[in-house]
Amino acid sequence: MKKRLLTIGLSLAMALSTASVAFAAPKDPLYSINGGGTIFYPDDWGGVTESYGLNAKQTDAEGNAKGQMQFSWHYTASPAGAPDRKQYLLHADVLYLVFDDETGDVWVGGEITGSNLATLDFDGADMGLDPLEVVGQTFHIRLHDGQFDGATDMDTIGMLWFCPFGDDEHTLEEHVFEKYVTPGESLFELTSGNITLRN
Repeated sequence: MKKRLLTIGLSLAMALSTASVAFAAPKDPLYSINGGGTIFYPDDWGGVTESYGLNAKQTDAEGNAKGQMQFSWHYTASPAGAPDRKQYLLHADVLYLVFDDETGDVWVGGEITGSNLATLDFDGADMGLDPLEVVGQTFHIRLHDGQFDGATDMDTIGMLWFCPFGDDEHTLEEHVFEKYVTPGESLFELTSGNITLRN
């Protein structure tokens, strides 16, 4: 009798185990992106050099992410709103990462956690905006892994956009999850370095 009960118990356990496997939700792909590089902007964009580095990974299929990103900007003249300085440094936490499998573009968004800039003051540029505290500001940026899925294109990166900014009422989440592209935005080729997207 004990042997029969044990056999029934084992059969039931195996059936439950098989059922749980059968009904388990499939794992959605999680993307990670890392690398970085340098851009030399053309003269009509100010002739400046910018360097980027990042290492971030999605934590769920919705696009929430964690990671770090760094920006290093070398300007020969101070950009609008910035104090006179040769190098501008920003460190950030990545909070969101979304991939577009039709274009190969990646949207990364997060929050600035450290900088050698306290504020950006745009009054001198007649932009009609209040001074912007840099640390704590949220941002988004678009990137492209030119070699993703066997392609042989160049890696490119867009400009850093603070959000919300001025009269722009988009939230950080909307910028990233809706794959928001600022009108007229360009993607620039990395002159050195590499961006790698994996899933």
